Amino acid sequence: MEELKRCPFCGSIPTLYHDGLHQVDSKRKYHTTWMILCERCHNASMSNSAYYSFDEDGVLSPYDEKDGRKEIISRWNSRYKED
Repeated sequence: MEELKRCPFCGSIPTLYHDGLHQVDSKRKYHTTWMILCERCHNASMSNSAYYSFDEDGVLSPYDEKDGRKEIISRWNSRYKED
């Protein structure tokens, strides 16, 4: 998994959150919203929604091949410019 880069505004290490898994229907489909926030400057935040499901073995995976966690990390990291 790709690591979060530093905040593009203050250089701090941000935090990745999600708001829990919320069941959408009886087919084991769940929704969550991923959020990235810089706790130091509070200026750099973004969110991304995604759906997940549990397979027969109880493993959680993206419902529609869209992994919200990976997408938000990629979007966040594209904002940071190395010196």
